[in-house]
Amino acid sequence: MKTILIHKALVVVAALAGIVVVGSFVVANGYASKAQLVQRVEVDKTADALFGDTPSSNASGNNTPIGSPQKLIIEDQKAFLPGSGPDGARLVDEKYLNDHKLYPLQLQTVEFVASQVRLGGLIVLVLSALGAFFAKKKSKTA
Repeated sequence: MKTILIHKALVVVAALAGIVVVGSFVVANGYASKAQLVQRVEVDKTADALFGDTPSSNASGNNTPIGSPQKLIIEDQKAFLPGSGPDGARLVDEKYLNDHKLYPLQLQTVEFVASQVRLGGLIVLVLSALGAFFAKKKSKTA
């Protein structure tokens, strides 16, 4: 009787692990569809004041790039500056992100976490399926 309950519990665990594995693909693809190539920049206010430009009218000219372009997920469209970088990346105002406490999510991070969740889910799935198989086998012989 006890092995039958163990078998049923392991089957449920295996099913949940399968759902987690499939869900990790869905979540990762959802974030991937929102990601775009972004270059974070610091707008040079001094140059803008000297030349009479506003940061938004001279978005691609007087900016200091921060790091290299990355695939990021940024929901707030006000963070983007007009124009694009030399490699086609959209420009994002670093000051706007800091002022509004926005922390862009890197697609690379999403993909890493999703791969780790998949790996863990697959391990749990295999172990619980094997456990359920042997529990079922034991319950038939007992």
